[in-house]
Amino acid sequence: MKIKVTYEETLTREVEIDVDPTKDIEQQAREYYKAERVVLNHNDLQVALFLTERDDIINDWETI
Repeated sequence: MKIKVTYEETLTREVEIDVDPTKDIEQQAREYYKAERVVLNHNDLQVALFLTERDDIINDWETI
């Protein structure tokens, strides 16, 4: 029997960045991340969950 499994991870890291206070701060933070100047990895893992599904049953999210 095959089932569908969905995995979800929450990674968190706090960093300090230099910003231009005359420009949109949220946009600068977004661009910093998109430029891959901070890359989250396994050390930043906070929560890992999974959800299983089959034809007749969808279970709740479970913590790994």
